[in-house]
Amino acid sequence: MISRRTRDFNKLFHSLPQTIQKLSIQTYKLWSSNPNHPGLHFKQIGSTEIWSIRIGAKYRAFALIKEDNIARWFWIGSHEHYNQLLKQLRNIAKGKISYN
Repeated sequence: MISRRTRDFNKLFHSLPQTIQKLSIQTYKLWSSNPNHPGLHFKQIGSTEIWSIRIGAKYRAFALIKEDNIARWFWIGSHEHYNQLLKQLRNIAKGKISYN
């Protein structure tokens, strides 16, 4: 699978502590060789094109994977922020977000 990082992802990545940056690189290398490795918890969010991956116990990342099979990593951050963003994404998918 081809992998790309968005500018937003890169900004978030560089704002992380150095230890988490290193851990995310290790996680990426493992994912590149075996996306189904059980330690990654790489999973699709509902029936959307959004996937999440575990980076250690306290961090997560999101990727958008469309039919072209390119993983577009667009977010990385703490598990706490992941839960907040996940709730927003689920609300968008359910049509509960108003854009007024």
